[in-house]
Amino acid sequence: MVERSVWDREVPGSSPGAPILFMRTLPPSQLALLPAHNILHEQDAFEARIINDKLSVIISKTVKAPFAFDSLVLSVSARLAAGGALLAQAAVQTDEGWSGFYKLFYISHGYKKTFAPQRDKFASVDTDILTPRGPARRFKYKITLLGRAEISLICAALTRAGARYDRALAVETLGLRDRILPLRPVPSARLKDKKLAARVCSPAALTAVLNYMGKKIKLSQAVKGVYDEGAKIYGAWPLNTAFAAQQGLGAVFMRCASLAQAEGEVLRGRPLIVSLAYKEGGLKNAPVRATAGHLVVIAGFDAAGNIVAADSAAHTPALRIYDRAQFARAWLGNKRGAAYAIAPLKNRLD
Repeated sequence: MVERSVWDREVPGSSPGAPILFMRTLPPSQLALLPAHNILHEQDAFEARIINDKLSVIISKTVKAPFAFDSLVLSVSARLAAGGALLAQAAVQTDEGWSGFYKLFYISHGYKKTFAPQRDKFASVDTDILTPRGPARRFKYKITLLGRAEISLICAALTRAGARYDRALAVETLGLRDRILPLRPVPSARLKDKKLAARVCSPAALTAVLNYMGKKIKLSQAVKGVYDEGAKIYGAWPLNTAFAAQQGLGAVFMRCASLAQAEGEVLRGRPLIVSLAYKEGGLKNAPVRATAGHLVVIAGFDAAGNIVAADSAAHTPALRIYDRAQFARAWLGNKRGAAYAIAPLKNRLD
């Protein structure tokens, strides 16, 4: 029997089993205390303005965050028609006033990119993270669409300015034990190019989850599909979730605050891709001794509540067990809860 907690309240109007990852049920007073939060807009929350028969634009209203935030990562879960493309931009309001719209990323079927660093008195953008110069409380986004596109979800992942790592919150549990999803890891060593294999933990984790969800994708396809033509990397967060969305799934980048959220996803049959950072000795049993950024898949929890993960850096396709407290620090502390949330569209991200 899974214990119920503040993370697992029913969402009014939702179907049974709706994911708790988004924490819509928390009151504003509690949201303001969290180290991270995600603001999501579904199809009924935005409307595209038609410019001509090929071009349309979605411009959000001003969105007020539950706290002063010091980073924003925008992601868009969209399916593009042949020849279609999408440009994502965002603006923030700081004590200096409103910024202009910064270019965040561009997506088409055969081409994806983030943009060169952008800096002014309001904020800076490096690859996929928009960082205000001083805490911001409001933002807007603009999505420009070329051709036909179906957008199922737009997510703004925020981190609270000045937030410190809260160990008690990070290791909180719903009581989920001995639940492991039948997910098969995809070792990056499968690639013939060994130098490339060391750079593709993100598409390798993505391939494992896509295969688990019935999408027959090879690692080489995912590597090509997520490649950032701007930064020349494979780990740009919104480009990886965009590739998953193009396979017919709902996929966005999220920020999490607790392992209880990951338990909720596993409980509902959905693995969670998360980013880790740790020094040597910071994550026992890990195939990578130390890292500033490495993505793995949370596939379940053992009888003691430790994390069962698919780690692409391992040379064999076997799941690994990581200590709960060490894993929480590496993910929720050092990488501020960075995660890819992926779900079948028939079980929409709520």
